[in-house]
Amino acid sequence: MHHCYNKGFTLIELMIVVVIIAIITIIAYPSYLVYIHKSNRTDAYDLMQLLSHREEKYMTFCNQYTNQLGGSLSAPNPCTGLGLVASGTTLDSKLGFYQISETDITLSGGCDGSTPPNNCMQYTLAIKPKPGSSQSSDSDCQLMTLSSTGVN
Repeated sequence: MHHCYNKGFTLIELMIVVVIIAIITIIAYPSYLVYIHKSNRTDAYDLMQLLSHREEKYMTFCNQYTNQLGGSLSAPNPCTGLGLVASGTTLDSKLGFYQISETDITLSGGCDGSTPPNNCMQYTLAIKPKPGSSQSSDSDCQLMTLSSTGVN
């Protein structure tokens, strides 16, 4: 008697494995994206913290808040801005997932209406995902805010 043994996979077995991998991918990939988006939000928190610290420093030296990202806080031209390197009027976060522009810094509380506003005693930062970055598809968090009064 002679016995033949097949040493391979049938097409059905291969298709079952492909279907199982597809189901696992369909379930796991969205969860993975949510995790990635949440972890990348730390980039926005870092930017908010940097801007908040600069605003408080500006308040200490200049007795008001500002929405000017560039300029300087040191001599010979103090009180001309937050002293952050900005591309035009926009500042990108460290990792490049988020950005803020001067128009996203809302000043209030005694502003006199001049340009740039003077005598402003409150600010609100509005951080948005940078267009084209992976965070722009983060539907749970399209706008992150922080104000000088602590309201988010």
